[in-house]
Amino acid sequence: MDQFKSITYETTGRIARLTLNRPERGNGITLEMPNEVAACVERANLDPNVSVIALAGNGKGFCGGYDLVLAAEQGLSVDSDSTVSPEGSPFNLSQGLYQSQMIGTILDGVARHTKEGYAFQRRAAEAGFKQAVRERDEQFGDPSFK
Repeated sequence: MDQFKSITYETTGRIARLTLNRPERGNGITLEMPNEVAACVERANLDPNVSVIALAGNGKGFCGGYDLVLAAEQGLSVDSDSTVSPEGSPFNLSQGLYQSQMIGTILDGVARHTKEGYAFQRRAAEAGFKQAVRERDEQFGDPSFK
């Protein structure tokens, strides 16, 4: 069975259950999580015994969005081979799906790689994400910083 860092996969009868499994961080999305979800969905699609895919979050909430603290404080690297697709997957049949996902990543990278973006990333790594956001946004009079 595949080992995932941020989700769990199990089947019960004809149901494949995918559970976001980072309750300590509000099930925040990491860089590897979309690839892990895609691998689980692909696995369920290739299983003739599965008819339904259920997606849930472990803990109090479903998902708090992207884990910005993790990205800002630990950098943006993926130590996962979760992009490897199972045999029979359209990801392996040169259908363009993987390439389309990659271009989205590239465009996102181009949009954030500016002088200001790099300075914010450095400050977040030094002082923590919340402090870096405070320093960045305080000048605009956000009342939550008073």
